[in-house]
Parts: sequence; C-alpha cells; structure tokens
Amino acid sequence: VIIEQLMEAIRQLSSNTTVLLVEQNFLMASQLADTYVIIEEGQSVRAGDMKDLAGDPALVKKYLGVA
Repeated sequence: VIIEQLMEAIRQLSSNTTVLLVEQNFLMASQLADTYVIIEEGQSVRAGDMKDLAGDPALVKKYLGVA
C-alpha cells in the first residue's frame, strides 16, 4: 500500500515538475519514468526512452540483473 501511495505521489509531482528518481525496483521505475540513464562505475553507459529499455529484456538483465 505504501509503495502504491508513493508511486501516486511521484506521478502527481511529475505533472508539474521534473523528478529525478533513483530506484532499484525496475518494475516501479519503469511505470513512472519517461527516460532512463544507467550509470556503471560512475559513468553513464546507456540512456534513452524507458519504453525502449522496458522492451529489451536482455539489456535490462545485463545492466540491472532482472528480466
């Protein structure tokens, strides 16, 4: 319940301002984010549209350890 409330609060905030979300839960982040940046060892290694990342299970598994 708390996570659902948090997600709704982030949705409401993002309608009026830019939100930088740092989240380990890919499923949650993919439902909220428009774009993504993957940082590995302090460097940006991938960036783009969240729909593209969510649609590429191999890329998700490679960088985020989930599929």
